[in-house]
Amino acid sequence: MFYYSSNVDFYDCLSKEAKLTHKYTTYDLLCNIVHDGKPDSGTYRIQLLHKATKKWFELEDMHVKEILAQSITLTESYIQIWKLNRKKTRAERMGEVPSD
Repeated sequence: MFYYSSNVDFYDCLSKEAKLTHKYTTYDLLCNIVHDGKPDSGTYRIQLLHKATKKWFELEDMHVKEILAQSITLTESYIQIWKLNRKKTRAERMGEVPSD
């Protein structure tokens, strides 16, 4: 099963102009919001990364439970929240010397 949540490279999604100006192109998933039901009704669940423990939790109303990170790929996302990862530039990750 394919699973992603950290260091996902969005370089190929950028325009040509953006590729020239953005040094950092990897992101980490912080939150996944899921809607269950019909468009005009239903419920929402939030799958949230607890950064200190690197564990994922699912919240629905007042119910909180720990989940496996892989279970995120089994849901249909409504909204995802990503954070830019500034650990290494794309050039550093690709083994290239950045030209300034």
